[in-house]
Amino acid sequence: MSYYPIFVQLQGETALVVGGGSVARRKVETLLEYGASVRIVSRVLCPKLERLVEKEELRFLGEEFRETFLEGIFLVIAATDDKELNHRISRAARARGLLINAVDQPEDCNFIVPSIVNRGNLRIAISTSGKSPATAKKIRKELEGHFGMEYEVFLSLMGRIREALLPMGF
Repeated sequence: MSYYPIFVQLQGETALVVGGGSVARRKVETLLEYGASVRIVSRVLCPKLERLVEKEELRFLGEEFRETFLEGIFLVIAATDDKELNHRISRAARARGLLINAVDQPEDCNFIVPSIVNRGNLRIAISTSGKSPATAKKIRKELEGHFGMEYEVFLSLMGRIREALLPMGF
């Protein structure tokens, strides 16, 4: 399957993560970093997710997934170790036209999460279309060495220059 590369604005959007282990934790942390409001469903939460719920940075909906939890949701991540549950979540999300990623189940996804090099406003997304996440991670690590934090400063400056030049017709 071939995926169309896209960057999505998550600020102010609501995401649902089903699962409470280390994979779910990584997904939640990234969603929060990009401004999403995150809700979570899981029988067990890892300690970091428990702390996020306690600090009210994450909203806990319950231990069992219900389709009603999809109301008002923009994006769904099924990150449980139960393939059938992930598949059921995927079907329900797709029926509502939602973005769905079922971790390690590409057939149940309509989007995949790339490996990302992040240098301020510079984002380089690497994907193998789900064929080899380890290869994408290896390439990301190589690229991180080529694109240092100086790109964060450079792009901030370029943004200010562009903003000043646009009204002049450049």
